[in-house]
Amino acid sequence: MDIRPLASPDELRASIHVNRRAWRVAYADLLPTPVLEMREVAAAANVRARFDQLRRTPAERFLVAVDTESGGDAGDDGADGGDETAVVGFARVVWDAMRTKPFVRDGEAELRALYVDPNWWNRGVGSRLLTSGLSALPETVRVVRLEALTGNEMAEQFYLAREFEAGGENSVDIEGTSYPTEVYWRSVGDDGEETSVRGEANGLGGSSDADCGGDPTDSGGYDSENYESEDCDSEEYDSDGTSRAPDS
Repeated sequence: MDIRPLASPDELRASIHVNRRAWRVAYADLLPTPVLEMREVAAAANVRARFDQLRRTPAERFLVAVDTESGGDAGDDGADGGDETAVVGFARVVWDAMRTKPFVRDGEAELRALYVDPNWWNRGVGSRLLTSGLSALPETVRVVRLEALTGNEMAEQFYLAREFEAGGENSVDIEGTSYPTEVYWRSVGDDGEETSVRGEANGLGGSSDADCGGDPTDSGGYDSENYESEDCDSEEYDSDGTSRAPDS
């Protein structure tokens, strides 16, 4: 398993497939079936444009988990990376104050997305992506926040077991309907080193052991980025919900 920065449009397209599958499994009991089935994979030209935009965007890291051994066994709809590798998960962290969500304060970062293919849940992929994402943050960032759909128990268990704490409520609009979300936060130390946090919340964080909580493979944070939109600058809620599946 290799965790590294997004390297090609093929890997971005494979990440969209991962997002789509994880979204449908993770949110089966939280969102209506028509909403779950709405996400489609973007046309190749749109994926290329989105990839080019991501490469130009500062204060952001898009990481992929690549299976370097099985050569494409990422799922049931052909979501492979294209070069004897398969993307089985991805994470995205953002620390640009102009692009993070309102619940993220100045000087903090947002875990915008963290998804793992359901076929790879409970193998530690989400934990490795999270660790790599936090390590990618600049030293000036001391706190990272995210939001997950209220009722997403896998996400709650995953983050609390990795020293995140509950830190408020929010909401997200999905296809014209508002859904409540829970905000989670934790501190990071110098050089991206993860540290335990105590202060704003009630000490809900647990062990940072990668296997603690069963590594539910869906962080369930919310990525409002629309990877499928022809308007690559769109920040509308992705109908598949990137950051919205378990084991992130």
